Formats: sequence, structure tokens, C-alpha cells
Amino acid sequence: KLSMVEDGYLPKSKYGHSFCIPPIPEDHTLVVRTRFYRTSLDYLFQNKRASDMVLRDYRQYSSNPDILLPDTGIGNVMGNSDEHEPFPNIVYKMPERDEGKGIVFLKAQSFAHAQELLNSCRRLNGAARFMERLYSTVEDSRGMCQAYVKPLMLDGRFVYKIRSHVLVTPIGMRYLSAHRVISGFPVPTELPFGIVQDPRPYLVNLASCSRYEVLSPDEEERVIKSSLSIARGLSWAASRAFQSMAA
Repeated sequence: KLSMVEDGYLPKSKYGHSFCIPPIPEDHTLVVRTRFYRTSLDYLFQNKRASDMVLRDYRQYSSNPDILLPDTGIGNVMGNSDEHEPFPNIVYKMPERDEGKGIVFLKAQSFAHAQELLNSCRRLNGAARFMERLYSTVEDSRGMCQAYVKPLMLDGRFVYKIRSHVLVTPIGMRYLSAHRVISGFPVPTELPFGIVQDPRPYLVNLASCSRYEVLSPDEEERVIKSSLSIARGLSWAASRAFQSMAA
């Protein structure tokens, strides 16, 4: 049985309304809050920079080889850049934005060229629409750089990612499901240096005309192992924070 309760400030919703978690009349009820609020726990799971930092700490603490994280920082991401390779080599991200917003792909020839492109990215971010500028007053507006990890491609030169769902609770965690998200735009045969003007072939999410597909059993087995490792890292960070507060 599923009950949907919307924010009390949304009177046009067809669901029930409440300004807080409503009374729970039955035992064994799981309450899921799906919207982001600016609490410390939400920040840990939502902010890309915070998640990256605690997962790196956990990887060092646990020596878990299944936690694979891309290099971060402009000084660390400059690998080999082949002018004939149709992929970017740097991703510039705004750490709190979702739905593919606040992401810019770069193909840089050198460290100096990357710095020049990043300065252009920051100017573009500053010229956002009014509502985006308004949100930027409360969100983390310090962009972060990561190495672009070249993805696998399917027939037709379509890249894909795998989205995994894991339930994390104070008493344990459970893998739920995973699926492929396949780009709706093929990767071009060549890509010039600079800021990628058409990010759609590299930006894989439902908002960019992507489609879903079921995983093969072999692929899902590897995804489960990796997903639970990430979940353990985030759970470890949340538990450690609460234990520190209690002490």
C-alpha cells in the first residue's frame, strides 16, 4: 500500500497535503521523503563534492577496490588528449544541480587550455537565466572538475550509463534494481578542441531523449557489487557523523 503526501504549499496537487510528516497509523511503515532539503544528511547524499569527498575517505579507510572514482581537480584530470578522439576529456559540474543541468564537457589540449576553457564556463554560469541566478545564491556555486571516463557504446554509437537504486537505512542496506539509460543521440565521429557545443551525445539522462533498457544478468551482478560498495561508503559517512555528534 502506497500513500502519497504532498507539500502543504502545493494546494493543486491531487494527493494529500501536509506541512510535516503526517501521523503514521500503522506499524512497519517506511516513510520516504523524496525532495531535497538543506539538512546536513541531505547535503551528504545530494552534493556531488561532499559525496566524492566522503567516498574517497571511505575508500582509504576500507581499502575497498570496488569503489572507483574519477580523478578530480584540474591538475589531476589532464590525461592524453587525442584530436582524433570523439570524446571530451574533462567534465565541469555544478555540485548541486540535477537533470543534467550545470554540466559542461571540455576537450582541452593542455593545462593552460583547460584553465582558459574553465574561465569561460564560469562566465557562462554567471550569465544564467533569472531563476537560475536566484537559486545560485543558496546553492554551492563552486564548480568541480572531473576526468571524463569514456563510456561503453552500443551499436549506432550510442553511449549509456547504468542507474542503480539502493535502499540505505541505519540497520542495513538492500540493492533494489538497476537499468541502462541509453543516449538518444549518437557520438559524432570527430570532436574539435574547446567547450563541447552539443553535449547531448555525452549527457545521458531521461531529460535528453534517452531510453531505458534491462541489464543482462552478468552486467547486473557487477553493478550490484559496485552499488553496495558505494552505499556502504555513504552509510559509513552518515553513521560516523551521527556518532561524532553524540560524543
